[in-house]
Amino acid sequence: MLDPNKTHPYRAKEVVELVNKQLGDRAKINSYNLLAVRHVHKTDNIRRFYYLPHHGTSSYSQAFVDWVIEQFEKDGTFFEAARDEYHKLSWNKTRNEEH
Repeated sequence: MLDPNKTHPYRAKEVVELVNKQLGDRAKINSYNLLAVRHVHKTDNIRRFYYLPHHGTSSYSQAFVDWVIEQFEKDGTFFEAARDEYHKLSWNKTRNEEH
């Protein structure tokens, strides 16, 4: 059994910091960007990216950090597209719940 403290050492806040540090002036993300990426790309379903302990905060792996950076390097609109899609998903969900 692997130790999740070693395999998934980062909290969301730290993922944001690592991504921003790696991308430098090319992009700056925040926790909302990360939330959008997670929901749109369903990364919480990928064990090598995400770990949810019985008690405590969700944690993320270096593989997740690397994947986020790779996606941005492939497509400079990665974060903007994720935000837009997440907004649409959230809006549609709210609209459907009202009816």
